[in-house]
Amino acid sequence: SQQHLNAIDELFLIDEGIYHLMKDRHSSVVWDLKKYYPSAWKIVNSIKEDVMKKVIINNINQGVTQKLFREDINADLIAKLMLSRIDVLVDEQVFPSKEYNFIDLLAENRTYHLRGIVSVKGLKYLEEKLKS
Repeated sequence: SQQHLNAIDELFLIDEGIYHLMKDRHSSVVWDLKKYYPSAWKIVNSIKEDVMKKVIINNINQGVTQKLFREDINADLIAKLMLSRIDVLVDEQVFPSKEYNFIDLLAENRTYHLRGIVSVKGLKYLEEKLKS
C-alpha cells in the first residue's frame, strides 16, 4: 500500500493491477483448475482469499480513518462480498469474455462497491475522480 494514496485512489490502482494480471488469461483456466485440479484450486483460492481479504480490509480501515468511507462498515463482511464479486467477474458463464470487456467490468464493480461504502466526503471525491 502506498502511503501517499487515499483509500479511493488505492482501489483504482488495485483494479489496474488486477486488470494487468487477468487481461491475457485464457477464459478456461479457472474452470479447468476447479474441475481437474480441485486440490490446487483450493490452495490458489485460499491464498487469494487470505491475501485479498487482508488488502480489502486494510483499504476499508484506511478509508474509514481518512473519513472517505462510512464509519459503520463491517469490514469483514464487505471484504467477503467484494471477493465473491471478483469471482463472478471472472466467471465465463456469468460474464463471457466475448461479450464483456474485463476493464469495464472492473470499473463498474469498483464504482458499485465504492458508492456503497463512501461517506459524503468520499462521494464528493469519487465523483470528481470519475469526471477526470
